Amino acid sequence: MTQEIKKINFFSQEEMNRGWKYLAVGLITFLLDLLLLFLFVEYLFIREFIAAGISFLLMVTLNYVLNRRFAFAGTETGIKQGYPFFTLFAVLGALVTSGLMYLCVDYLDLNYFASRIPIALFVSISTYFLNYFFTFKLNKAK
Repeated sequence: MTQEIKKINFFSQEEMNRGWKYLAVGLITFLLDLLLLFLFVEYLFIREFIAAGISFLLMVTLNYVLNRRFAFAGTETGIKQGYPFFTLFAVLGALVTSGLMYLCVDYLDLNYFASRIPIALFVSISTYFLNYFFTFKLNKAK
């Protein structure tokens, strides 16, 4: 049995628009994430690497709802099937985020806020592709 390999042109207008929408949703939830991180660290005195994980996980549901609605509109994947994948990838992202924050702050003596930005970029790109291929099944036939 041969398996058809689907070619995806990530530079097509449709895919570029999807990427921009994903980026916009991610930026909104990331800014809320940073706000929560700041509040947790500066006002609740939670350690940076723990606060980063908590704030990241709190944004998962909002991020899923917004991405399902805007970036991956028309997904054929139901919430019961898609949300667990999205959550799994978010938890992996939170673990990577927390681990890298711990490394940057405690071992490299970097500022927690400055460290969070490149970490977010890495985790965002990784989770975009995981969600694209595993979470949201899109009807490619037009």
